[in-house]
Amino acid sequence: RLADPLPASTAAALLPLFAPAAELYAILGGAETRVIHAPFYARYRDRYDPNVRARIDRALTLTDADIARAQANRDAITAAWASLFLEYDYVVLPSSPCPAVTKAECTLETRNRILSLTVPASMASLPVLALPVPLPDTGGLTTGLQIVVPSIHSPAIRHALALHG
Repeated sequence: RLADPLPASTAAALLPLFAPAAELYAILGGAETRVIHAPFYARYRDRYDPNVRARIDRALTLTDADIARAQANRDAITAAWASLFLEYDYVVLPSSPCPAVTKAECTLETRNRILSLTVPASMASLPVLALPVPLPDTGGLTTGLQIVVPSIHSPAIRHALALHG
């Protein structure tokens, strides 16, 4: 038997924490990226893919306050997950807001919509099992679910794999 959905009050408390996760991911990832690319970015900037270049350029504008705020929010997200896992063994969430898209269809808006669903668990360094979900009457398109667990040793992963085949 599956557990009941999260109480509305719990979901309402998590939404404000999880909603900005994609932006926090961009800030924290950008902070790491600018350090890694600093030795050679200016010299080889024109060789970077335009999308990658745009992300690095944005990262170069980040302030220490931006990074500190993102780190504090990441800590709050991690604490929220820890609290959730005091009551639940796993959480099942969508991993895609739409059917699978091609690379050409993956606009920045679509990418951010996907990240808004997947980043909250990543921000807390939690293991996730991603499962494709076939969509009927779409010619073979899929969407996805993610099973978020508190530990890689969670029996929920073994059970999900057994059920999914």
